[in-house]
Amino acid sequence: MKKTITVVFVLLLLGMPFVVHQANSSGQSLDPVYPKIRAIVEVTSIITRYYVQEVDMEKVVAAGIKGMMGALDPHSNYFSPQEAKNFAAEIKGVFGGIGTVISVRNGSLVVVAPLEDTPAYKKGIKAGDKITKIDGKTTEGFSVEDAVSKLRGAVGTNVTLEIEREGEVLKVEIQRATIHMKSLSHKLLANDIGYIRLMAFRDGVSADLHAALKTLKKSSKNGTMRGLILDLRNNPGGLITEGAEVADVFITEGILVYTEGRSPESNLIYRAKNDGDEPLAPLIVLVNEGSASASEIVAGALQDHERALLLGTRTFGKGSVQRKFDIYGGAAVKITTALYYTPKGRCIQAQGLEPDITVEAAPPKKGAAPPREKDIEGHLAKQNNGTDDNKPSSEAEETLQKDNQLRTAVDILSRREIIQRWQ
Repeated sequence: MKKTITVVFVLLLLGMPFVVHQANSSGQSLDPVYPKIRAIVEVTSIITRYYVQEVDMEKVVAAGIKGMMGALDPHSNYFSPQEAKNFAAEIKGVFGGIGTVISVRNGSLVVVAPLEDTPAYKKGIKAGDKITKIDGKTTEGFSVEDAVSKLRGAVGTNVTLEIEREGEVLKVEIQRATIHMKSLSHKLLANDIGYIRLMAFRDGVSADLHAALKTLKKSSKNGTMRGLILDLRNNPGGLITEGAEVADVFITEGILVYTEGRSPESNLIYRAKNDGDEPLAPLIVLVNEGSASASEIVAGALQDHERALLLGTRTFGKGSVQRKFDIYGGAAVKITTALYYTPKGRCIQAQGLEPDITVEAAPPKKGAAPPREKDIEGHLAKQNNGTDDNKPSSEAEETLQKDNQLRTAVDILSRREIIQRWQ
């Protein structure tokens, strides 16, 4: 084993010494990196001494680090101290913005998913939309963090987006609001079919899921659900640990997901625990192009264990794991440390998951919806005679009419032959 030698370059940079170590945490030699580090030091010195104007070296160094991270992949980023605070706020689920999850694909800034009930969602922003301009300025060359810094802002202020969608160019003005990221919502549909929508994999979502299942079970006839629908559409993901915990809710044994990276500490295996309370109802998972990251962990685990049918369209394909490191001055870097794999060893990075049943989302019909009995002035009110307690609310009925993917899942779970085959 090579003797570890510490080499120190001392440079008056932001008032601090610049220190470089020969070996990294795994003991690998950094000798090949030394010429590049020396070049960075020399360029910094030249800028400081010779540039025509006085330079804000903090800004220059931050740009240099951003350039380094940008050479890796779209999910590896540098956070300035303020951006690090924004990131922490996002993890907590409360921040000021428009409510979109974005990524960079082939050099373009793309919406992965609009968060439900946010300004972006209400303005009709869709998964797959390309954001070409923000407040009139091109997004060409933008990193995800560059875009986030432009889209976030004080509540009540406006931001204007130029969107490319299926060959059309749209201009949308959106007013920023306080974004509260909800974990999930749930309701009981017709025929005792439970419906749970997961919006994001934040800390504690698995506990919320357990609570929702108990509520649905209690509300269903005889305390038994005929079927269950887990809606992961437009769910951008979140914590891998919560993704594994959610999958564990439905699976009693075996691998849920595993990760592999260059560093030994990045190689992890998440296994199911038999808690004895796993729901036995037939399960359908709704997915689409906005289902990413932890959503794909859950969907992949349930598909590989043959615990659920996936219905919808191919998922986003984010199969990488990121880790955040705090650095000097309150800044931070987030880098990709591993790829994750489904129980059967599938890597979905840039591939996504193919659903068992492909159902494209039907475009909304143009024009006003046809009137119904409840819309007619003077209509008779519903009489609650105790015979329709198990029927869905009018809101649920309207949702089924608008959502053909959800409607298909309900139809499948309502078929007696399907239920019998599942049992």
